[in-house]
Amino acid sequence: MRTFWQGLFLGCFVVIKSSLVALSDVDIKNAVEVRAKAYIKKYNIAGLAIAVVKQSFDMEKPCEKTFCFGHAQRNLQISIKESTGFRLGELSSSFIALLFAKALHEGTIPEEALLSDFFPKTFVIPRYHDIPIKVMEVALQTSGLPDYPTLPMRYYQVGAKDIENYFRSYKLPRKPGAKEQFSHLGYACLAYLLARSGKTTYAKLLSDKILKPLAMEDTYYSLSLNKRHLLATGYRGIGPVSENFVDKDTSFFKPVVGLIATIADLRKWLSFFLRIHATALDPYLKQVFRFQKNAEDEGVKKLGLGWKIEPLSASLVTYKGGGIYCGFSSCMLFTPDTKTGVVVLSNTEYDVEPLARELLQFLNS
Repeated sequence: MRTFWQGLFLGCFVVIKSSLVALSDVDIKNAVEVRAKAYIKKYNIAGLAIAVVKQSFDMEKPCEKTFCFGHAQRNLQISIKESTGFRLGELSSSFIALLFAKALHEGTIPEEALLSDFFPKTFVIPRYHDIPIKVMEVALQTSGLPDYPTLPMRYYQVGAKDIENYFRSYKLPRKPGAKEQFSHLGYACLAYLLARSGKTTYAKLLSDKILKPLAMEDTYYSLSLNKRHLLATGYRGIGPVSENFVDKDTSFFKPVVGLIATIADLRKWLSFFLRIHATALDPYLKQVFRFQKNAEDEGVKKLGLGWKIEPLSASLVTYKGGGIYCGFSSCMLFTPDTKTGVVVLSNTEYDVEPLARELLQFLNS
């Protein structure tokens, strides 16, 4: 009888174990390679860099991989590498959000704080009648501020003084907190007040509080001349995008869209949000995942601190960040419940979210 039950148990164990076989490194490599090469061919993309992170109970160790395809510069046939730099565009905002989460955790910015509390007195922060904007409403994209200010210069030429002048005549269209509306201006204000609160520059705050603790040595607020060669050429269609316009360090919007990073560093960024390794910044993640606001956009379930929260399946939600910016495209998608995520970077202005989503679904299958 014991032999019978032992055999039955062993048979059940084999069936269960076989249904929970982990994806191998080869499975993941093949899946990424097939999909990435097809995406490049179909949409005429210059190059792609992809990071994959996955941890589950049936894996001996977490999978943390990077993959590179295509060219950093088409004319010279320079290949994409782990050390190739990409402009992150809106994914830069996720760093602002974490710095804000840190400020909330440490109590340096109270949850009920007003935006005007952290700006110079010369700034007349817009109100809706007598209702002021709270910092939390800015962080959750419900401040009522526009995406970009209507000004005679391009956004990358806008400095703090220009925003000060703009605010004097701007009228909020609705009560703060009433409706979600994505605002680059709002997050630029958030970066500005974080730097003022810390009595430093945003670049130094970012470096000291995030990049150094996470050993992200190849994420840059500004590229020095001796590292300019690391940046891929951005493309719009088959033509390169001019670099003459970009990244004035004095731009009010530089923190929101202007970061440059390698896929190796973005893999570290992804692993941090999935809690793959213990870090000194882990306590701040509680704030990142704590705050959520219902969204009205189709397909978007909620808004979090720096992330859009959307369904991946009937039982899983994904956190999403990224967008298209000046010859580049980025998308970071991750599911905290399964400790699985993907980052896709491209040096072509074509949306890479569908590719990232397809890869994430595969990893969660």
